[in-house]
Amino acid sequence: MKLLPQSINITLPETKILSHEIDEDSVMVYDEKNSIFNPLEMKDYSNFRKEEEAKVEKEVIDKGLLDEAEEQTVKLSLIHI
Repeated sequence: MKLLPQSINITLPETKILSHEIDEDSVMVYDEKNSIFNPLEMKDYSNFRKEEEAKVEKEVIDKGLLDEAEEQTVKLSLIHI
């Protein structure tokens, strides 16, 4: 009897960030009077939020979040085989 090596090929999707969640309790709003010198519009907040999401995403990617997620995915996949 001969035992032949067997292999299983698993293809996983590329690791990526699926969503951005901001803890609304961590956002501080200062009460400033709206004047011609300090107009604040909804698009200002929207732009700020987008910029912050992009900044935080870059920071966590630079710190290795996606690499760690990929390593953990491989480990968990091997446990279930």
